This record gives sequence, structure tokens and C-alpha cells, in this order.
Amino acid sequence: MAQALALTSKEINRVLKTILLMKNPESKRASIVLGHVSLRVTEIALIQTKTLLMPNGDIRSEVFLPARICKNCRPRTVWLSDKVRVILQQWIDFRLSKKWGVLLPN
Repeated sequence: MAQALALTSKEINRVLKTILLMKNPESKRASIVLGHVSLRVTEIALIQTKTLLMPNGDIRSEVFLPARICKNCRPRTVWLSDKVRVILQQWIDFRLSKKWGVLLPN
């Protein structure tokens, strides 16, 4: 089977810059970078915040994906670069500023 063509680093950077001109760029950039760190669409949809974040709120550089969300029910690990973590932090900060998905402590 032929391998699908992948975007080069230059092309990915261009896409990320172009997204800044669109509506809701934070969410679009986050979904693009998660797709380019070898996460499958289903994994992106099912991943939980606690999987990406450490208890202190920092974004993990190494993310362990549980078997229940992975293809063929096999757990795996993906690594997030510094650039990916910065973009994900921007998305989290945006959500916090809008108070989206924020629970207040009792």
C-alpha cells in the first residue's frame, strides 16, 4: 500500500500562520498540531485532559495513550515537541479566559 504524503515542516508552519487569520484560531491550531504528532482522530476525540496534563497543570512532553482509545486496543506513547506544547497551552489559556470547561472547587 502506498504511503500518504505528509506536510513538510515549512508547510505545517504556513498552515499554522494561515490559521491565525481565521475565526477561532486557537482550537484549529491545537487540532492541527495534535494530528501531526501521530494522534489519530478518534484518539484526539477521546483523549482526556488528565492524560495531557501533569497534576501541577504543565503539559506533558510524553503522553501515554490508554489501550481503550487506541487502535487495536494497544496502548502507546506519543511525544509532544516544545512548539506543540506552546500551542496547546495557548488553547488552554484561551479556554480559561472564556471560562469554557472550568469547574469551580466546592
